[in-house]
Amino acid sequence: MSSVIRAVDWIDSQAHRMIDLVERWANINSASHNINGLERMAVALADAFSPLGGQLKLIDLVPHQIIDSSGHVVQKPLGRALSVIKRLISRFKPRNDWGPARFAAPAWPMPKVGSL
Repeated sequence: MSSVIRAVDWIDSQAHRMIDLVERWANINSASHNINGLERMAVALADAFSPLGGQLKLIDLVPHQIIDSSGHVVQKPLGRALSVIKRLISRFKPRNDWGPARFAAPAWPMPKVGSL
């Protein structure tokens, strides 16, 4: 069985898990000014991305200004932003002359999709 077929079979086997995840996320009321819902969504996303490793950080955002119905400037709080930084080991080797990158086969075994 080819590695492509195994990868596609693995993705197909995750259908119920992916549908469940999307439904759970869709049921979080994360409208722009629902601070509690935005916080729940940020935590849910952080939980989902944490297995990738890397750096996850919730960042406080400054409130933005709106004009209320009386014409007054009002500060409206925003939810926290989720920052996800994951540095991948590049499989491409840059050329010294700043030309296009060339593919360089890794010297170590790469993980298979099903083993992630």
